[in-house]
Amino acid sequence: YLKKLSSRFLLAVFLLAPILSGSTEKRMTIGIANNNPGNVRPLNWRVWEGAVGVNGHGYMIFRSPQYGIRAIRVILLAYQTKHGIRIPHGIIYRWVGKDADDSQKSEYTKELCRRLGNIDEFKKIDIRNPKTLDTLIRAIVFYENGYDPYGQYYYTRGMELK
Repeated sequence: YLKKLSSRFLLAVFLLAPILSGSTEKRMTIGIANNNPGNVRPLNWRVWEGAVGVNGHGYMIFRSPQYGIRAIRVILLAYQTKHGIRIPHGIIYRWVGKDADDSQKSEYTKELCRRLGNIDEFKKIDIRNPKTLDTLIRAIVFYENGYDPYGQYYYTRGMELK
């Protein structure tokens, strides 16, 4: 009987089982549902590769998680190369903008610094360093969603997309 079920149906059941069972351990967030784990908002001047729309909350919807990870990468690299932002404090305060109060920004910054090796929030970092960039992206994904559902494949692919 199970052999007759399509692989898509089985995949859907597997992915939705925790949600349908009422499990709150790893609930579906807006960012994960939209393949936008950084909760990237559209920019007037930017057409995002892999974008398929914008949701009702104003966040981009991407074709796959890899494109959402790519968007995080592009933004972080622009922080350093175009805006001269190279400290965790500046990164997070620009990332969240007006969406969070100072205490939320402070907690976000502390988490980022912890993941970067317990560094000071005003220490300069090189965002172009692949290891630093990977750490920043993973920290943002985790903080924005409360967990990180992606394996190495998604991060590697998101880093490779042009």
